[in-house]
Amino acid sequence: PAVKRQSGLLHHPNHETPTRHLFKCKHQKPKGKIRQRCANKPPCVFPGTSDPQVKSRTGFPNERSMFSYIIVVCNGDVDLIQKRCSSLTWYKEWFLFFE
Repeated sequence: PAVKRQSGLLHHPNHETPTRHLFKCKHQKPKGKIRQRCANKPPCVFPGTSDPQVKSRTGFPNERSMFSYIIVVCNGDVDLIQKRCSSLTWYKEWFLFFE
């Protein structure tokens, strides 16, 4: 009965409905703070990444080898290579696929 009364589910003719709610959202947006979306930030991986970083993150010895593999897998179809499934760049998607 106490939960019903607090949530306003208990309706008796002589009973007042509570003005406050049992489940109240206390989350408010911070004032003065502008949030940046990750999709609007510049990519952290882009063509021209150093060979040691490509090797450590993807396993390919260099970027050229990675591109060669991508071209063979996609049968040279540029549209398929550049196809994206998220807000990431096509290069970043391939890079994360190999990570």
